[in-house]
Amino acid sequence: MLTNVLRSCRNMTLGCAPRKQRSIDIPDALTRPIGFLNYTQGSSIFSSSTLSITLALAFPLFLALSRPARAETPFSFESAPGRLPKDVVPEDYSISIVPDIKVLTLSGTESVTLDFRKPSATIQFNSLNVKLDQVTLDGQPVKAVVSDDGAQLTTLTLAKPAPTGRHILFFTYTGKIETKPQGLFA
Repeated sequence: MLTNVLRSCRNMTLGCAPRKQRSIDIPDALTRPIGFLNYTQGSSIFSSSTLSITLALAFPLFLALSRPARAETPFSFESAPGRLPKDVVPEDYSISIVPDIKVLTLSGTESVTLDFRKPSATIQFNSLNVKLDQVTLDGQPVKAVVSDDGAQLTTLTLAKPAPTGRHILFFTYTGKIETKPQGLFA
């Protein structure tokens, strides 16, 4: 393939300046397959000028191929950025939303399957301008619900630490439909 490219480039004219042009004559040795000896002229493709050009063309390829391959770092949940604790991880959501467009409010229910990776007495999640009611974990009421709209964060405190494993969080909620592009907005 390189041979064909070099053959097509023989005697090509390059524009060096608006009024000046010069021709480049590519030697026959470069347009022949590697290893071909030019017996009629008594030289080979490995003459000093040909070898210099060949090495100059091959060197960048050699550098690219000699570098070790870099694989993408595998995803690690533990090292992924985020502000929420990684001890309690949501696995599945079932959400019902009932918007009231006339007064820009909403209500609904939510059930979340959580994976407690280690025992925990708290659950934190992102929230904004919602009021939670009837909050239960595995059917048992939680001890406290604190929502901070400034931090957009809700913290649930359990009556006792939940053990490792899957648990179901359920609650009803009411809130407002936002007028800025956050959450459900109009």
